[in-house]
Amino acid sequence: MKKWFDQQSKLVKILLLVIPFVNWICEMILRWEKAINSKDVVDILVAVLATVGLGNILGWVDAICILLSDKLFLE
Repeated sequence: MKKWFDQQSKLVKILLLVIPFVNWICEMILRWEKAINSKDVVDILVAVLATVGLGNILGWVDAICILLSDKLFLE
């Protein structure tokens, strides 16, 4: 999913991260994929937080980060 997400235009990325339910699903998939691949404690903690309800907040933060620097927060 990360590779597919990175290939999208900036507008599509922001739209995916602004729509509430889609935002949460994208955050969970992207964060768990990174946590599984890196096995870093911070990545696992962020993935758990995204899953239990802070995914919407992380999605908004990610949308702002993509708007400003074209990369996800904590990446």
